[in-house]
Amino acid sequence: MSATFGIVDLFAGPGGLGEGFASLVEDGHAPFRIGISVEKEASAHRTLKLRAFLREYQALHGTLPDQFIDFHAGLVPEPDWSAVDAEAWQLAIDEARALELGTEAAATAIDGAIEKLRKKL
Repeated sequence: MSATFGIVDLFAGPGGLGEGFASLVEDGHAPFRIGISVEKEASAHRTLKLRAFLREYQALHGTLPDQFIDFHAGLVPEPDWSAVDAEAWQLAIDEARALELGTEAAATAIDGAIEKLRKKL
């Protein structure tokens, strides 16, 4: 059995580093699982959360949502992602957190994500 590693992405920005880890697949096995990504800047966090949603949606459905394709092409305004897929959106909210490091809220969220990763992996 191949190893799986949990990722805690601090100062995540819009999520490029996490995307790199999450996109690696070797012999059908994805060795990295993002447990939490933390970014305090609002616009970067919105992108981070959308990336997490798209990863989850693709994992559940094997494709990107049509609504994202149309939004990305500039054909429609940004949809309510929770209406597109509530489960994938909730997973994205749980992963991509708008937190300021050094606060009690951030410490609690990160500790909880690490504990959850330990149980899953």
